[in-house]
Amino acid sequence: MSEKNYYKVGGSLEYQHPTYVVRNADSDLYQGLLNGEFCYVLNSRQMGKSSLRVQMTKKLKAQGVKCATIDMTRIGSHVTPEEWYGGLVSELLRGFRLSRKINFSNWWRDREVLSPVQRLSEFIDDVLLIELSETIVIFIDEIDSIIKIPFRDDFFALLRACYNQRVDNSDYQRLTFCLLGVATPSDLIASRTLSTPFNIGTAIELSGFNLDEVSPLVQGLETIVSHPRQVIAEVLEWTGGQPFLTQKLCKLIVQESESHTLKSSNGIEALVRENIIENWETADEPEHLRTIRDRIKWSQRQKPLLLIYQQILHQGEVKAKDTPEQMELRLSGLVVKQQGKLRVANRIYQAVFNNNWVDEILVEANLHQKKTPLLTQSPIEIQRFNQIAARALQLADRALALFAKQEIKALLLAMKAGQALYSLVQDNCCLENYPTVRPVLALQTILDHIRERNEFKAHQYGVNNISFSSDGQNLVTAGLDGTVLLWNQSGQQIAQLELPKPGVRSVTFSPDNQHIATAGEDGKIRLWHLFGQQIAEFNTHQVGISCVTFSPNGQYLAMAGDSFVMICNLSGQLLVQLDRQFFNVSITRTQIKLPVTWFNVSFSANGQRITAVNENGMIKVWDLSGLQLDQWKGETGITSLNFSPDGQRVATVNENSIINKLLGKLGLKKLLWIYLRFIKRYSK
Repeated sequence: MSEKNYYKVGGSLEYQHPTYVVRNADSDLYQGLLNGEFCYVLNSRQMGKSSLRVQMTKKLKAQGVKCATIDMTRIGSHVTPEEWYGGLVSELLRGFRLSRKINFSNWWRDREVLSPVQRLSEFIDDVLLIELSETIVIFIDEIDSIIKIPFRDDFFALLRACYNQRVDNSDYQRLTFCLLGVATPSDLIASRTLSTPFNIGTAIELSGFNLDEVSPLVQGLETIVSHPRQVIAEVLEWTGGQPFLTQKLCKLIVQESESHTLKSSNGIEALVRENIIENWETADEPEHLRTIRDRIKWSQRQKPLLLIYQQILHQGEVKAKDTPEQMELRLSGLVVKQQGKLRVANRIYQAVFNNNWVDEILVEANLHQKKTPLLTQSPIEIQRFNQIAARALQLADRALALFAKQEIKALLLAMKAGQALYSLVQDNCCLENYPTVRPVLALQTILDHIRERNEFKAHQYGVNNISFSSDGQNLVTAGLDGTVLLWNQSGQQIAQLELPKPGVRSVTFSPDNQHIATAGEDGKIRLWHLFGQQIAEFNTHQVGISCVTFSPNGQYLAMAGDSFVMICNLSGQLLVQLDRQFFNVSITRTQIKLPVTWFNVSFSANGQRITAVNENGMIKVWDLSGLQLDQWKGETGITSLNFSPDGQRVATVNENSIINKLLGKLGLKKLLWIYLRFIKRYSK
């Protein structure tokens, strides 16, 4: 290979490319995958992740390991679960060269009764682990493209399930995964409660080149410069070992040598400034610096990222804390973590993304503050200043610790910390004069991640039932104190429904959100206008209504309670009595009939079916005429149930589990087969 084409700028390096630099990550990843560990390489762009994958794939194959790579960008992010999981299976068939053995279309279609994630699970279980007897490694590249997929948590749960299966099925010990991309585990996992694969996996640190590793790069300069190792050392001084920049600067040196030989570090500095730093936005080809700029500029956390980076520029470093903001800043590539500190990654970045650049972005985003020095303070003022600053820090730390359990209270604490800090600096102080930025970052962190939007005390003795309007603008609550209150989404009380005691057990909005139905212990249904005026009341002649719900067209009400499930119209006329159940109890040889309580009732989306569950876990399904279509015994303690949108499944919920019952064309043996496979794979 000629010196002119020796270095490669941009793109993955081919296996055994002469400029491939072996780093600690190579041995860490190789050994981890051979040992069957779940590994992930999450780092900024153009750090050599894909080149590392190429090298690992070849090395592992040489050891008899079966490897396949899925590039997630090939599947896309604007797809349905069916298309997305189907794409994964198709890519795996192609990657492991099984397409001629397995007809994808037929295989996928034959399992339409399963959810897409279950089909992928079955493919791993019944195809990969059967057809391939060797160790299997699946590389999933560009994993960050999954962030836009709303159902991604199911995929990561499956990866964790594959790991858990190793205890019961030794074949799974032959299977492992390696994820690569520009993301953090918290970016990839949407649910806070999901048992993720990352807490049992191995993170592979991919750092920049150091001088002891770069002999392949030195060789490309041996016929170009007098002291190639010294020149490479100067290159690393500018690039910090960043792979893309290092390759680019080496290539520039080769090109420059065609006109004259570089003899000093001054020549390299001139080369860097002329070809990389000056007019960098137009000279940045292939694109690298503009990628970093855009990642900061268009981030949803733009302000805290700029604040942290500005602090690093002023101080030289800040303590690394692995907050979401710091992790995102590191993923941009702009800063690196070294010895527990965050520092600017290299001299080129520091020259390009300097204070002037930060100020321009701040001004552009209307975030800039005028710089003025703090006023001269007396010793007493300084003491008070330090006390308030310490208090602000304490409040910020308490807010972050509390956030996982009580979001609103944590937000209020963070605001209090920010107010304390603001009392010290007022309107005319820039960030560099703040005694600490931790309260600012704590507040920004909470604002970025808060899901709980409001908290208010609705009733004196607790809430018995609650219902949101379908447009999300209002909610109605039924209290244990016998009151029913209507609220807007800001927590402002709109109306109180005047109800006689005893209390209300169930409240619900009509589909058009214009009416509310209430029901409870007195056996009466009451209909109300949205703002609290009662428009109808009728007696069901039953005692203890547990649940009332509107049909999807708003024309009927279904109710369930002590011994009954029934449907009536909005005038109170009974249309269908679906079920009446009692059980016998012997007390001193006397048989007494006690009612069986039905807890919950629900319409299907098309309004043609109704399902209900009672206290014994019995679930029944009827049509509107009252004909019973199905019944089955679920677990005791089920308190709620609902149809799937297509009306083919009923999800039932209790304190311990969610169980799906498939309706329609499935026979008992098929249902049992699905249930056993589900339990086998996911019960761990």
